[in-house]
Amino acid sequence: MRKILWIVSLFLLAGCTTVDKTSIEEQEDGSFKLSSISENEWSGSFLSAKAIKEAEKFCMERGKVLEKIKLKKMNDGRFNCAESQLFFVCR
Repeated sequence: MRKILWIVSLFLLAGCTTVDKTSIEEQEDGSFKLSSISENEWSGSFLSAKAIKEAEKFCMERGKVLEKIKLKKMNDGRFNCAESQLFFVCR
């Protein structure tokens, strides 16, 4: 019985994990797209602010300055999920 309880507890804890994912992809025209998704944020605006800071750091590491091209924010408050896409270049 103790073993079954332990296994059930393990599965319940595994179900509590959240998604926080950020990736930067270079586009064909030399610009970059930073995509962020988080199940910890309700606001695409807050997540976008974090994305801009990460993009600034990305450009600074290359000795350049961030220039924003386009910013897209998506909220889904029902599921506690926010998404953000930032298109930018480093000049």
